[in-house]
Amino acid sequence: MKTHAKPVVHRRTTLFPPRTILVPHDFSDCSAAALAAAKHLATRFASRLELAHVDAGPPPALSQGAMDAFTGPAYAAYQAGLRTDLEAARAGCKRAAAHMVEGAPERVVPRLAADSTADLIVMGTHGRRGLRRLALGSVAEAAVHSCRVPVLVTRTAPGPRWPRRILAPYRMAPYADEALKTAARWARFLGAELGILNVEEDGGWKPTVREDLRCHAESVLEDSDPTPDWHWRGGRPFEQIVAVAEEKAYDLVVIAAHARGRLRDALIGTTAERVIRCSPVPVLAVPSQSAR
Repeated sequence: MKTHAKPVVHRRTTLFPPRTILVPHDFSDCSAAALAAAKHLATRFASRLELAHVDAGPPPALSQGAMDAFTGPAYAAYQAGLRTDLEAARAGCKRAAAHMVEGAPERVVPRLAADSTADLIVMGTHGRRGLRRLALGSVAEAAVHSCRVPVLVTRTAPGPRWPRRILAPYRMAPYADEALKTAARWARFLGAELGILNVEEDGGWKPTVREDLRCHAESVLEDSDPTPDWHWRGGRPFEQIVAVAEEKAYDLVVIAAHARGRLRDALIGTTAERVIRCSPVPVLAVPSQSAR
């Protein structure tokens, strides 16, 4: 049965481990990879899965005959097929629900997160580049920009022991503290190694900066958290994050979804969004407390 999504509302503090994992699904290969990741995490976290297909409806400027196909028996059969496919997709999950929702995916997915009990969203990304990405954007990026819960974005299905090594880009800022806490929780709960990366665009650190950053990170981490490996790089943050993840064999990046300026972010994206476009490994984007 179709339902109309409600307006986005502010939600409670996200719980960990997540009780419910929301998986927007469009039956593409990247959605299949995201579903595999969500099922894997649901098993490890003992979470409930909520699988949703967002039906955008007929495209604009259709002829009357084509429009009739979207409202008559053919469309009813199409919907029935989608429901069957959704039920098949959730097969093998003891605690899972599946449903369909109408609307534009980039608008509906954040609303689904607000309306559901989800504490985590897992999505695939098509990884559009260049003019096509500028014109059409990415549903995953829209979710990262708008959602009040962490969003995990992946292109490939994970291995059986994923994640083994988690990388947390970090600077001395409240939004970065929240992402580091999340990375440490995941590493502790899942038995993964933890790495912390600090990037300075000019490549220079004042004598006390590194020690101050280490001390501040220690105040954020709990005693039971893994002892982190530290990495220091100079250059553009999103490039260095991707480079270190590849060079040091990290298989998950946990990053703050922090907006700086609306115009700048609209044109080139936040650091989190740019990492999502380029990263070959899954990225978990964590919203700041002020955005929840």
